[in-house]
Amino acid sequence: MLAEIAALRKRVFYGWWIVGAGSFSMFAGGLHNQGFSVFFIPIRQSLHISSATAALIFSAARLEGGLEAPIAGKLIDRFGSRKMLAVGASLAGLGYILLGLFARDFWSFFLIYTLVISTGFSAGFFSAIMAAYNTWFRRYRGIVFGTLHASIRAGAFVLVPIVSFLVLNLGWEKAAVVSGVIILCVTLPSSLVFRRSPESMGLLPDGDRSAAGPPRQTPGSSRAATQASQMHEFTLSEASKTPSFWILALAQGVRQAAVGAIAVHAIPMFVWQDFSQQGAAYLVGLMSFLSIPSALFLGWAADRMRKGLVVALGSSVGVVALLLLATATHAWQVYLFILLFAFSESVGPIPIALTGEFFGRRNFATIRGAMQFFSTFASFGMPIYAGWVWDRTGSYKWALVTFAVAAGVAAILFFILKAPKVPTPAAVPVAAGGEPTTPQHPS
Repeated sequence: MLAEIAALRKRVFYGWWIVGAGSFSMFAGGLHNQGFSVFFIPIRQSLHISSATAALIFSAARLEGGLEAPIAGKLIDRFGSRKMLAVGASLAGLGYILLGLFARDFWSFFLIYTLVISTGFSAGFFSAIMAAYNTWFRRYRGIVFGTLHASIRAGAFVLVPIVSFLVLNLGWEKAAVVSGVIILCVTLPSSLVFRRSPESMGLLPDGDRSAAGPPRQTPGSSRAATQASQMHEFTLSEASKTPSFWILALAQGVRQAAVGAIAVHAIPMFVWQDFSQQGAAYLVGLMSFLSIPSALFLGWAADRMRKGLVVALGSSVGVVALLLLATATHAWQVYLFILLFAFSESVGPIPIALTGEFFGRRNFATIRGAMQFFSTFASFGMPIYAGWVWDRTGSYKWALVTFAVAAGVAAILFFILKAPKVPTPAAVPVAAGGEPTTPQHPS
């Protein structure tokens, strides 16, 4: 049996094993990505705080993640995804356990969630896996990042209703401890599969056999710009001097302003639409389930079309979905919202793939970390705003209208986004296949 597994590993490009391990990790990550909404109402009631104050916890965590993103990016590029994923998973899992054991008032909950859990997920979890995918793949970035999103949604589909059941029957404290144990047991073993780069194992990105390989495609740009970009690995300094860097950062931030707030308030919003808390958790699970095929399809399409156009389309569908929920008066409208919004949010990984496509592999985590630093400021206040609207009006209507406007702005920004021009003369020496000459060392 072991010999058969070893033979299979030799036949299959090792990058796909990393995608499999990353998907397994992100399955547990789905618990965190959608899980805060499960805890939202019980925490609000247990800690005797308003909806805006409860949302402040999530927003502060997002802001903290954005502030540390540049440092985390440099650490990932320096030490590799394997080490950072292990560290991040340990912090995140232990953070949830500490949350369940010791958080009994607002400040203890706030400090553990923002300083331990958020640090773990932001610094070493999601970012490390994304950097690994970008390092191991060029032509297939769309589909591999699509599997990342699908894995998160699969985890949410399976785990969110289970955790919601535990919250309602055992209390949110015990449910938090269970969540931490799941994250540790799933992610730490998966991190052992990760390797620094294909070059560190004598391989090439995408499993190519020739160093020349097909060019890294940049749909929507000229052929000359595409051929030039495949030969250049941007530094952070070079990337930040291009309009593409700033438009992409702003577009991601504005889009996340709408999507991130829904992730926090999804269950309260469905309760507002006359569903029970457990019924609302099932709706979140349904939305996550519908996102799985959407993410895979859109990832496949993004490898064959201009990626910015695909994200613009998804954001436009989000506008319709959010306005539909804002004015819903019947259950069928809520279900239609779930269908449309699941499609819309499935474009989420494509901007990350765009970052790698525009700026390369060598400094991906550093560049994306800097981009995340700026994009966070465009989105971190939206969950608080939605909670404030609910506290003042007893309705999410005008918050949803605001989110729809944000999604519309994001659609426009992604539509006009173009590939960056390569600086001349090139500042980074490259080898014959377009790879940086700096040696890569296995971790």
